[in-house]
Parts: sequence; structure tokens; C-alpha cells
Amino acid sequence: MNLSPASPAPVLNVNRATAVELEGVPGIGPALARGIVADREARGPFPTAAALERVAGIGPAMVVRLGKWVTAP
Repeated sequence: MNLSPASPAPVLNVNRATAVELEGVPGIGPALARGIVADREARGPFPTAAALERVAGIGPAMVVRLGKWVTAP
């Protein structure tokens, strides 16, 4: 999945996305993608996209940047 700023921004559900899909989101590399999936598997789904802050390496500023790319119903 290519999520370049020039293309329309598909919104990725972080509760369903694989690590490979998450890696396509600007700002999320392989280690962070694995961390998101591992946290989700250990602690359950993210109730909101802001809950991504519970993942090591994701803070409030990153949540704001990711906001146009990800969702968590």
C-alpha cells in the first residue's frame, strides 16, 4: 500500500491492519508497526486512534500526524 501525500489518503483501521499494512503509513516503520500489532494482541483493540499513545514510541504529536491515515473505531 502506497500512502504518499499526493495520493488520496485511505484510512487504515489499526485494529485490523497487519504490520505490513501499517508500514505503508508515513511515519510508521517496521519496528513501530510490529509494536502496534504486538500491543493490540496483548492488550486488545485500540478504542480510539489516540490510544495509540500506549505503544512505546508513539506520543501525542505522532498521534496527530497519523490522524489522517489511521482510525480505530
